[in-house]
Amino acid sequence: MNSMINTIIQGDCLEVMKDIPDSSIDLVVTDPPYFKVKNEGWDRQWDKPEAFLKWLDSIVEQWARVLKPNGSLYCFASPQMGTRVDVLIRERLNVLNNISWYKYAPERGGLHRQTCKEDARCFFPATERIIFAEHYGAD
Repeated sequence: MNSMINTIIQGDCLEVMKDIPDSSIDLVVTDPPYFKVKNEGWDRQWDKPEAFLKWLDSIVEQWARVLKPNGSLYCFASPQMGTRVDVLIRERLNVLNNISWYKYAPERGGLHRQTCKEDARCFFPATERIIFAEHYGAD
């Protein structure tokens, strides 16, 4: 039995995961950058969605490698890129569900009441997608 029941590791995920043995992780819960949703350098480091997806694919490859055969992945994704992230994950893992996280905001009377951002032509998202996946053929 492993002496580390729960461990949180801080660092660059690609560097950290290189040191994690194959099929040794029960659960990955991750909230990676969304691609140009936040006005922060870490979310705007890619010029095009394809470059972001290429980067994310290298991470999905590592998730698939380190997850145990019965391990689970929960990956948060933006409304704008959620479908593309889902398709990317499906290339390496079995997506079981897309969960809609209802973002309750009591300070706004419950659901987000803002209907449109001033600088964007889209509705403010009141939900967030969480992609739930496992290995193919997992029991």
